[in-house]
Amino acid sequence: MAEISTEVNKEIIEEWPTQNTAKFGRNLTASEVHYYLEFQEYPNTSETGFASIYNVSGWDENEAQKAFAMNNIQYSYGGNGTICKVQNCDFFSGIRVSKEQRNCFSVKVCEFASKELDVGHTSVDFSKSFFKNIFDANEKFHEKTTLCVFAKAYECHCEYIDQNGVKCNGIPKLCEFNQVRGWFNNIKKKFIGCTNWKLKEKHRYLTIPNNVDLELLETMFSEYSYHPYGIDFKNDEVNTVDECFMVRPNIARSDECPFLHKVENRIVKGSVSKKASACPVTFYHIIPENLKECPFIATVSKKVFNCELHPSLNNQSKIDYYIGKTRRSQYPYGQNILGVTHEFMKHEKRFLDSGQYIVVCATKQQLKAIPELTYFEIDMAFKRIHGVTNEWEVSAYVSRIQKSELNFIYFNLFNFL
Repeated sequence: MAEISTEVNKEIIEEWPTQNTAKFGRNLTASEVHYYLEFQEYPNTSETGFASIYNVSGWDENEAQKAFAMNNIQYSYGGNGTICKVQNCDFFSGIRVSKEQRNCFSVKVCEFASKELDVGHTSVDFSKSFFKNIFDANEKFHEKTTLCVFAKAYECHCEYIDQNGVKCNGIPKLCEFNQVRGWFNNIKKKFIGCTNWKLKEKHRYLTIPNNVDLELLETMFSEYSYHPYGIDFKNDEVNTVDECFMVRPNIARSDECPFLHKVENRIVKGSVSKKASACPVTFYHIIPENLKECPFIATVSKKVFNCELHPSLNNQSKIDYYIGKTRRSQYPYGQNILGVTHEFMKHEKRFLDSGQYIVVCATKQQLKAIPELTYFEIDMAFKRIHGVTNEWEVSAYVSRIQKSELNFIYFNLFNFL
């Protein structure tokens, strides 16, 4: 997401003071109102209603609607729902708004779930051991999922048969390709291929699920070998869990818990299913039609969650998409030397073209310090020449940190290129 330039009083903290009962409609009220600058993925709720009001001043309207959309809430929700236009919202007096209503769809839990998961909640406190146990279970789940993908890659052999009728004996390999979206919008994607792949030959191609830890998978392929009978999980009591905190979103397709459970003298895997009792919580999302006129978005939630939360990973691909989209729009040629060239050409009219160009290589902190300097020095004792390009070391003393800032300057670099 692109950085938003907004002037905010530094004395104002992220969460502003509460407010008395607020009315959002004929039958929709909230006994608590809290103001935020950032979206709450796990919004608070209460029997009498809890309103989260987001200040989106300075945001682009389209970007604000995406960043503060209801689908960013990390509770599973759905149903037919209703979206209606309201001429005059009580809370946003005189403002036309769009109001959406959805119901919480609960979650899926293991049949051997801990009794602690039966307790309802109205807020999420990540410092509590209860929520920490859920997130730890989720981390282990992704680790196990990654190991399963690694094992599947070796157990599913390449089915390619050449012109001589010989079946491919290649082993799996982690590969990467560029997905082209426009002239300069390339996205790198990883997949599992075959070591014997050649152009125009259809070897194995396995997609990698979104819930796989790519960093761990890369480590597995580069540093480990596969042994199908290396561990006997069925008889290994060390891998069993006493209390299962495995929580999956309602839309999860898997019906098997990845953890082993000890039941009497047996070690079994549990099944994952939706909780029997429905969650009574209802979400209301209210967005003014003109965010410039009224730069606030409201989410109202009522009743108490009788379901647990699942970790905030559902929208990771969407977040990556928006980050990539913003980066591509700002730096269509990347952030390497071509990107520097593009930035220079784009802003060429702002500079005096003397035919000489300078590129400064420095850290982000050093670049911030340069405008504050009254002088800087060029160390002529340290000079290197690369063709027509001269390299110098630049230093300056920064009094507030009592240290010297070092930069490297490359002179006539673009003439050299």
